[in-house]
Amino acid sequence: MKYKAIFSDFDGTLLSDDFTVSKKNIEALNEYVDKGGKFFISTGRLFQSIYPHLVELGVPSDMIICAQGAEVYDIKEGKKLLLQETIPLETLKKIARFLESQYEVDENLLPLMYVNDEVYFVNRNENWRKKFCELLGVKEYVMPKTLDDFAIANNVLPTKVNVMMTPEKRESFLKAAKEVFPTGMEFCSSRDFLVEIMPSGVDKGTAVKYVVDQYGWKMDEVICVGDSDNDIKMVEKYYGVAVENASDSIKKVAKYISSSCNDDALYDVVHKLCLGE
Repeated sequence: MKYKAIFSDFDGTLLSDDFTVSKKNIEALNEYVDKGGKFFISTGRLFQSIYPHLVELGVPSDMIICAQGAEVYDIKEGKKLLLQETIPLETLKKIARFLESQYEVDENLLPLMYVNDEVYFVNRNENWRKKFCELLGVKEYVMPKTLDDFAIANNVLPTKVNVMMTPEKRESFLKAAKEVFPTGMEFCSSRDFLVEIMPSGVDKGTAVKYVVDQYGWKMDEVICVGDSDNDIKMVEKYYGVAVENASDSIKKVAKYISSSCNDDALYDVVHKLCLGE
């Protein structure tokens, strides 16, 4: 088989807009695995948010990439953390001060961070907090103070900081962020209401490389599929596939455009690229 592994984003790629995974996608992925391929999910979600979906799919997998590449878990025998990258405390302090400066710009701004497979929110915008937790299927934890105060008090560091915001404010937020952090941090957006903050060099591309190196595969033996800007680093490094509903920026670096997430995108990938039909 030419392509030994498929790494797929979840939301907007494998998962359709009605929050389901099609039967055709599941059957195709199982056929691919049965014939010797390996399948991995590479997501911005927490482990606890994505793992139940993988179990429900019933597609065998050895590992899961979570938190946008900051974590890799071995799931062959339970849950074993193989790789974890965190945001340094001094950087987190700077992020916290920058976010506080944006509260007057967008009264809806809601920062949150991933810590040890849980999500912690700044005490703002209760409605958005609950919607976020409902969407991801996680419990809501609200920090009594700021991001960095919480980290110091509990001796923890986050793998990722997310910021929910009014969609019309996103571009101005990104512009301000890049002025404060010209280097060292990456700001990308997977949805019009969400900006994700990660240290430079920690992304889905580096996490995929970590997994690929475990198996000794070559870069051209691996397919990566995605739809949003946080998938670019993995799509551009391997045989990259953008789903039809993907952003223009990811389509520019993809080698193949598949059908949309609502039209069996992974079925298309498996049967057009892997099984040669």
